[in-house]
Parts: sequence; C-alpha cells; structure tokens
Amino acid sequence: MGIVFCAASNFQQFAFNYSTSGKIAFITAIYIFFVPLFGLFLKKKVSLLTWVSVVFVFVGLYFLCIDPSNLTGINKGDILAFICAILFAVHILLVEKYAPDVDGTKLACTQFVVSGLISCVIMFIFETPDIHAIKSTTIPLLYSGVMSCGLAYTFQSMGKKHTEATIASILMCMESVFAVIAAAIILHEFLTERELLGCFIIFAAIMLSQLSEIVIAKKAKLEIN
Repeated sequence: MGIVFCAASNFQQFAFNYSTSGKIAFITAIYIFFVPLFGLFLKKKVSLLTWVSVVFVFVGLYFLCIDPSNLTGINKGDILAFICAILFAVHILLVEKYAPDVDGTKLACTQFVVSGLISCVIMFIFETPDIHAIKSTTIPLLYSGVMSCGLAYTFQSMGKKHTEATIASILMCMESVFAVIAAAIILHEFLTERELLGCFIIFAAIMLSQLSEIVIAKKAKLEIN
C-alpha cells in the first residue's frame, strides 16, 4: 500500500508542474471510476451502466484535456494525472482488502512511513534539496502533510472498516469539486467553458458508474435473502 500510495502521490505532484489544480483534480477523480472496473480482475461483475460511463469519461476527458486547435498537443500534466488515477484506484482496493483486518491508524501510519522513505530516496536522486526553499514553504508543507495526507488518509483507512469501497468512492469524488472551487478562490485558476463541460461529464459518469454498483449490490443481497 505504501509503495502504491507513494507512486500515485508523486505522479500527482509532478502533474501540478504542467497543468492546473482543477484539471488535475478531475482527472485524478477518475480513480473512483476505475475501482469497479478493476473489480473484473477479482471476478466481480460490471454493469452495463458502468460500461456506458466509460464512454462518457473519455468524452469528458476530450473536452477537459484536448484543445481542438492542437489535437497533437496533449498536456504532459494530464497524462501524469491519468496515471495517478490508475494508481489511486489500486490503492483504494488495497485499503478495502486490508483495512477490515487491521487497526486503521496503524495501517495509515505504516503506509505513510513507507511512502515517506521512498520519497526521500527519490528526492535525493532527482532533486537537490534546498533548506531555504523548504523553510519558505513551511505552512503549505504542514497543511499538506498534516491535513491533506495525515488526517484525510487516516480517516479513510478508519472509515473503510464500516464502508464499502463503492460508497466511499462516491463520497470522495466530491474532492474534485472542492478542488476546482479552491483553485478559483486561492490560486485564481479558472477553467474555460469547454473544460467545465468536461468536468461535468466526468463527474456525471463517475456518479453513474458508482450508483450502478450500489444497485447491483442491493440486488445481490435481496437474492441471498
């Protein structure tokens, strides 16, 4: 889990160098959509509505990421964010598998330690750490480490004991909406009408995919009873 979490987080961080926060948030949110699809490898059924949502997701990505005037110029950050989405889908499935059997806090702490150690190695390989640069970004680093990473993922691990992966995915997909709002307020990053349309289509596709999984789960329970 720590290795996957580290890889996903680093791909996302590198994506911010090439794209805007709002776009990255919505592309990353596709991991919620990948969760039921990856269930195929676990011999889980995928509904027709989920496959329909596949089409809508790629339509949304087209509006969000591709400029009609430059069809060959796909943003590097968008590609990195897409890889990040795949890795986060794997991560949430791993959390679903292991969280019910272990203490959520210990699980989260362990993955943070593993991820942190790997990131330290990567940092010294690809970058030259600057103590002055680190000091100048103390507040953002503390917020990212304590709030976004520490508390958020600890609550996720603890909550997985009482919530199915699909339900958790629906709740967490609101992250992308909050990210677009925060980017506009704090960073003054505004999406174009075309990009907003892409975001709306992706959000609708994700919700359609997840809701269809809920319907399947309820039908399965009724058949058992």
